[in-house]
Amino acid sequence: SKYPGHVSMRIRLRPDNSTDNNTDAEVRFHIRGPRHRDAMIGQGSSITCSIDAPKRDSTFEMYIDGVAASNLTRHSPWYSAGFRKRSFDWGNGTVSTDIEGYVDEFKTGHNRSVISCTSSKYPGHVSMRIRLRPDNSTDNNTDAEVRFHIRGPRHRDAMIGQGSSITCSIDAPKRDSTFEMYIDGVAASNLTRHSPWYSAGFRKRSFDWGNGTVSTDIEGYVDEFKTGHNRSVISCTSSKYPGHV
Repeated sequence: SKYPGHVSMRIRLRPDNSTDNNTDAEVRFHIRGPRHRDAMIGQGSSITCSIDAPKRDSTFEMYIDGVAASNLTRHSPWYSAGFRKRSFDWGNGTVSTDIEGYVDEFKTGHNRSVISCTSSKYPGHVSMRIRLRPDNSTDNNTDAEVRFHIRGPRHRDAMIGQGSSITCSIDAPKRDSTFEMYIDGVAASNLTRHSPWYSAGFRKRSFDWGNGTVSTDIEGYVDEFKTGHNRSVISCTSSKYPGHV
């Protein structure tokens, strides 16, 4: 256990005879901050909160250090990012509502801000803390951000009879041999043939980007979701860096 921290999700599948707009459709929150190479004083990046839901969510809001993005004043270093909300109907029972802005140049006032995305219409939230390196730091300095990510089926694939990849990832300064995916409490590397997830063939691999960041991924592919997959909880864990999404 090298980086303490984890991320998790519950797999929710619609029946194969469900309609796209039925009420048990999955609601998914997402947040995107600066990539490792952009998480530095003097660099810039987009910042985005998103929710995918059956209907447009007018209550969806981004908060920065407890202040709604729509209420930021000129005294805030985040004001110039120009956050705007927009929605898009995919025509398949899913509507994406996004709040996005762009910081041209990160300054010390942005560092360690907490950004959270919340809804009053759909229970749930996602958050992250902005961690910036000094502008004179090297790529492999010890305050580099460690980021966890999990990816499950898209809304259109979250259905009995469909298939999808399932991925856990961590970006860190070094390869993380302790990083693990757990499915209903069982490590993906220890799944037996009795598990509906066994056939996904989960494998771990690492890639060094040559910029002080190494990605460690655990990925598998479910050819056809069955009832045994439904409501499984997938979590991605490490032991050196506290974090969640």
